[in-house]
Amino acid sequence: MLKLLLLSLCFAQDVPRETMTVRSSRLHEVYVEDPLVVNDSSYGILVDKNLIFGYTSIYKNYARDDNGPIDENLMVFNSDTISTVYEECDYNKDALKCSYDNGHLLLRTFIHIDGDQMIVQMVLFDEYMQIVNHSVRTKRGITRYLIRQKITRVGGKNKPTYVSSGNCSGNRCAMPQKGTQKTIIEDLNPIKIIIHPRVLDRDIQQASIMLWTGTKL
Repeated sequence: MLKLLLLSLCFAQDVPRETMTVRSSRLHEVYVEDPLVVNDSSYGILVDKNLIFGYTSIYKNYARDDNGPIDENLMVFNSDTISTVYEECDYNKDALKCSYDNGHLLLRTFIHIDGDQMIVQMVLFDEYMQIVNHSVRTKRGITRYLIRQKITRVGGKNKPTYVSSGNCSGNRCAMPQKGTQKTIIEDLNPIKIIIHPRVLDRDIQQASIMLWTGTKL
């Protein structure tokens, strides 16, 4: 009996242990709303709504829930595709209410630009329209000053000077002599040059990464 017990223990030690990774089995849905853009600058901006939709589809796998990584269990919709599953609600009119009524997540993006600063803020709401996570990406404009000076040179013109010379047969001859030149430097008001902030592809990308990396549903 003792030999049988020892033999079973030996075989038990040789059996490799398998590591099991738990993946989420719960299906989530998120509606990516078209960005809300506020432009207080003096120049126009262009924001492609498909950038937010595309980066959400890429980085959604960074999110987790109680069962583990989300992986492919998060369906992403935007204003062009949401009607395929929820056609009875007008998401363009009230995305917040439609998302609550249909019980899914909502991603809302705010983009604000003035002459000096650009802000991209993403807010993720859960099925009860409570904020799950948010991210902020900011960028300031660049200001440069062009120094100007006015340079004036005074004097320096040739003027006649009378000298005596034997070559002039005893008469006075007029010969040129350079006058004294004076340089005056005057500081002028500098020219202010502003490189205005723009919404670039990488701004949307960084905001998306920050949002989904820290999201737990």
